[in-house]
Amino acid sequence: MVLTERDLACRGPRSEKPVGSIAWCWQTIDLLQNRWNRKDFTDQQWAETLAELRQHEVWNVVPPEQPYGDLNTLLQAEIGRSLPEATATVKAYMDHGGDRRSQQFQDNNCNLEKPTQGNSPRYLRQRLKKEYPDIYAALERKEYRSPYAAAKAAGFVRDATALQLLKRAWDKASPEERRRFAREVVTSEEDREMLMEELACMKGAD
Repeated sequence: MVLTERDLACRGPRSEKPVGSIAWCWQTIDLLQNRWNRKDFTDQQWAETLAELRQHEVWNVVPPEQPYGDLNTLLQAEIGRSLPEATATVKAYMDHGGDRRSQQFQDNNCNLEKPTQGNSPRYLRQRLKKEYPDIYAALERKEYRSPYAAAKAAGFVRDATALQLLKRAWDKASPEERRRFAREVVTSEEDREMLMEELACMKGAD
């Protein structure tokens, strides 16, 4: 597996990177994605991460070859939501128990994922038609297998990295599953404890 410049930028603690640098900006966006995908994502975390994006105008830094240019474009590309849509979604989560794992949220069975957002075929087609007409035309000619494949070609949809997948799996794993994972990966008790601590830090990614 060949690591991209973005993958390499997200390695190591974010606190050790110069604030506002390309690597720091990529890792801040990665933090935003990780928090967005967590079941216990809160309005406070959303506000904190959004404030960092705004303070350092991350959209003017990455991607370095063609920066997003504005916050809305960045959010649409990275989490599939405009700023108003994302803010409304966070508010809805908080109104239904705050923690998406809570019984209150489950009881409300609130469907917050609109079919015109995220990676739904309808949303992808709409965005391709508006922002990437050439690729949209190629999709209509059946030159791409699906709207998702066309969106990947356009560059605003990306496959999750191995690190992102590991973080998601770690957040979902039970304490016993985490201990079993640590036992299978390392044999030294000291190294195992260090591994557990490192993986626990993934939840904040700070």
